[in-house]
Amino acid sequence: MNFSLFLNTRGRVGLLCDLLSSVESTADSPSEIEIILGIDKDDYETLNFLDHLDLVVSDLDLKDNISFYADNRPTNHHVKMNFLASQAVGDNLFVLNDDVKFVTPGWDTLILDSLKRNVREPDNIYYAGVLDTSVDKDPGRTYSSFPILTREAYDALGYFMSEKFVGLGGDVHLWRVFEEVGRRIDIPEVTLDHVRHNTIAKVMSPDEVAQRMRENTWANPVDSWTVDIQEEVKRVNEKITCSL
Repeated sequence: MNFSLFLNTRGRVGLLCDLLSSVESTADSPSEIEIILGIDKDDYETLNFLDHLDLVVSDLDLKDNISFYADNRPTNHHVKMNFLASQAVGDNLFVLNDDVKFVTPGWDTLILDSLKRNVREPDNIYYAGVLDTSVDKDPGRTYSSFPILTREAYDALGYFMSEKFVGLGGDVHLWRVFEEVGRRIDIPEVTLDHVRHNTIAKVMSPDEVAQRMRENTWANPVDSWTVDIQEEVKRVNEKITCSL
């Protein structure tokens, strides 16, 4: 598989359906993409949707590449995300939200071509960032809301996103680590539409899922821009050094 797309989803069947359809309709090689979903056991609407995927989206060819894992609703979003990442088999791990749509035709080919052009080291330990339409990101910052790690980068770090963050902030932390080790690739050719974050009005009117995520984050504050990253930087640098 070229890509493993993984995400948690809850109570957003319509958005999830749009995401799945957009992946296939814009990808050049959907058969080389797997999708791994984290589901909550009490989210019966989503469970029912996935149990009857053949009927609901019968024209979705990549439905055979979709797997899901149901568990209790997590208090730490990234514990569940890291479990999903551990199940991935793709060469490149791509984290998403369920309120995202792929809008760039041939995004998979564009990402692979960009990696081929920009990867300079044989260890292949790299972070890649695509663009997105979020209007609530820190201005002037170049981190990606939906980052990609090569398989080698994921193995070097030992997880996908830090569990220091129970909700928001893991994307910034991950960007800082790979920025520090000089292994960041920007891919502005590819854009994702962050559907519930592409206007200020939507950001200011979160649904129940987003509101709970924000409240959980506020109740367990960690500053993603100042938290120490030296342990992670050392770990990745050691893997880079061992590959020389």
